[in-house]
Amino acid sequence: MIGPSFPPPKKRRKVEQNVQDSVLHPRHPFKDSPPNFALLAKKYEDFASFVTIKKGRGHVNFRDAEAVRAVTKVLLKDMYGIDFDMPLHHLCPPVPQRLNYLLWVSDFLDSNQPDVRCLDIGTGASCIFPLLGYKHFKWTWVASEIIAESIESSNKNIERNSLTENIEVRKQISREHIFEGVIKPGEKFFATVCNPPFHSSLEQTGHNKKRALEAIASELVCPGGEVQFISTMISESLQFSEQVIWFSTMLGKKSSLKPLKRKLNDLPQKCHVFETEFQQGTQSRWGLMWTFQSEGSRFNKAEEKKITRKQVFIVENSSGAWSRFEKICKSYGLSFTANPMIYNLTGTEKDGNGFQFKCQGLCSGDTLAITMTFGGGNFDLFADLVTWIQSRLK
Repeated sequence: MIGPSFPPPKKRRKVEQNVQDSVLHPRHPFKDSPPNFALLAKKYEDFASFVTIKKGRGHVNFRDAEAVRAVTKVLLKDMYGIDFDMPLHHLCPPVPQRLNYLLWVSDFLDSNQPDVRCLDIGTGASCIFPLLGYKHFKWTWVASEIIAESIESSNKNIERNSLTENIEVRKQISREHIFEGVIKPGEKFFATVCNPPFHSSLEQTGHNKKRALEAIASELVCPGGEVQFISTMISESLQFSEQVIWFSTMLGKKSSLKPLKRKLNDLPQKCHVFETEFQQGTQSRWGLMWTFQSEGSRFNKAEEKKITRKQVFIVENSSGAWSRFEKICKSYGLSFTANPMIYNLTGTEKDGNGFQFKCQGLCSGDTLAITMTFGGGNFDLFADLVTWIQSRLK
């Protein structure tokens, strides 16, 4: 089940090439206007040396670790007035992606909920989630970390921005535990967030060659990779099910979703599970969220009502409208036969095991009404396709 208001698809699709074309949360500051590096270079002298101007547009070499850190620093400064720094050899977080995750988490927040408090698992040397979370949402934070140098760096960012009353970093003593030793008796949290080590060995850390990857080993690797790390988190979440409303994590591999959702389904206590995809440029990450509290049923019901077996899309009646609709379906990863002369399309998943649908268009003046009818198979996957089309037609 996908979380509210931010429903990218489960199917892999063509990679987009820039921030503006990425699937960003509807409330993301960069959704319609990506960062303008040329303007930022004029505004901030110390950033200018990392920017090359070509045809009036600013470009940054993301293969340069110093440039990656400079982008994070300037975005935090320009957007939130945050004075940020961190050691160059630690993992430097991309601001748009981390904010995308927090905006998804915020979709699960009751608008009447006061004094929102969150927990960041493994805050690293940046303390990025608490910094963004406080400045963007005014949430207060506890952040856990096991590496002494990372704790020192995060605390400097907190102190430099006068946020010691709003963000607290706690040292996790044990590598065997996630929440134990961090969450104190009686404490309550709206949500936990986490960007776990994705890999089980350094040999697996092949990465985007267009972006520098400076990090210490523990930021990239742990025994069993992200599946084992989050499996431990899932097991421990039972113990703190009354103290935390929403447990969540980012994932680096789509293949991790299946075993982790299976573990959640096998728990002795019922939980509500949601997932999503964060796509920006050439990189995708996935989000997994669960709760043991009744709050989850409200979002389940909302999702069930939102997608029906017959969906109608109203688009402009133009010569390219139908071909654009077909292109959107193909980008989701579908195989289908179409007859554009009568506005008729029949589609299935490429593997033939997911779902089937029929699609027909009816012209009426300046509009084309496209009706999609579920034909069988996995309805959740069909619902994902519908939400994917909704996001691309906007």
